Amino acid sequence: SMLFRNIETLCEGKFLQYGKEDVVLSQLLLDSRKVVAPEGSVFFAIAGINHDGHQYISQSYQKGVRCFVVEKQINTTNFPEAFFFYTASSVVALQKLAQAHREKYTLPVIGIT
Repeated sequence: SMLFRNIETLCEGKFLQYGKEDVVLSQLLLDSRKVVAPEGSVFFAIAGINHDGHQYISQSYQKGVRCFVVEKQINTTNFPEAFFFYTASSVVALQKLAQAHREKYTLPVIGIT
């Protein structure tokens, strides 16, 4: 299991804000509508051409998510209990976290597209 605070050792970036208590990660989220287990979720806000995940931070927070990876400077005052990790690319951070998770297992990786 990985604690969200450990993201600093895997990804280039900095914490804009530390949350109330560290979170053991269990789910990586890209879509605020897919929140199932908010306690262990980290939401990756990705700024795309047609959509900007940063617009869904508030919605995710209301659903109980407390860990966020962002590519923009965020005013964190409305989210007092949340962790915000700022990085140049949320996609790269997502890839690095997924890779670190995979390296803990010796099982073969099967890709379904």
